[in-house]
Amino acid sequence: MTEKEWRMFNDILLEIYYAGSLETFGERCLKLIRILIPYTQGYFLVIDEDGRLDVAHSVFENVDPVMKRKYLDTYFAKDYLMQMCNFTKSMAYRDTDLLTDEKRRASVIYREYFKPQKLDMGCGLIIMKEGKTRVFLNLLRKRGEPDVTGHEMEILQTFLPHFEKNVFAYVNHYVSGAADYFDGIEPLPEEYQMVKRRYSGFFGTDLEILLKGLGVEHIYAVGLLTDVCVHYTCADAHQHDYHIHVVREAAGGSSLTAHEAALAAIEYLQHGSVISEKEVCE
Repeated sequence: MTEKEWRMFNDILLEIYYAGSLETFGERCLKLIRILIPYTQGYFLVIDEDGRLDVAHSVFENVDPVMKRKYLDTYFAKDYLMQMCNFTKSMAYRDTDLLTDEKRRASVIYREYFKPQKLDMGCGLIIMKEGKTRVFLNLLRKRGEPDVTGHEMEILQTFLPHFEKNVFAYVNHYVSGAADYFDGIEPLPEEYQMVKRRYSGFFGTDLEILLKGLGVEHIYAVGLLTDVCVHYTCADAHQHDYHIHVVREAAGGSSLTAHEAALAAIEYLQHGSVISEKEVCE
């Protein structure tokens, strides 16, 4: 990419890493990636663990409401992307990388849904998790517009690991029951509970008011994910002048590498903030 494109790319990453929810992440991806890869219609399709479309968290960009309803009711099941869900890993793709142009144009969705809208070439990202397709980012161009170039595919490929990391973090949060307490560590009746809907426990909650009212000076952070909620909460706690402590063995990241990187970033904020289970027990 050119120097200008790299600056744009980094600006886009800053926006999507602070999205705060799966649907906001999808909205920002569709709006911002258009700066580097022009398209006519955009589809951010979230697939649940059973292979069904998660409509609540899916996002459509510049899609007519009538056509969106047709896609949801009829053509999602006939989309050749869904019919080719035997991918083995996350990837950037062009339509013509997945099937021949002849077969694509003969497909039901192309003849009945794309062609009437004069949509032709498509590209995007396929995100896999534990052998299952979880998100499709599908960018479509109108007939007559330039084909997707090798340079644009390189941009998508560069986006892929960042896109994948965010999707993994959000999908973990949207698994049914994932926010439940494990047996044996439920809050006691006299303990406070705070519900958060963003990465940081301080964002959009009354946590700061509660902590100040209780005279709290030290915060001990544990849980999932180290590189997402734990990291963002600790960063905000640091900016609110709390002493932060992360128990290494009581936190888990989206990967071991991400876990260790997040711990290093938190340790950088406050020296000595990453502690062991043994230190807590002592």
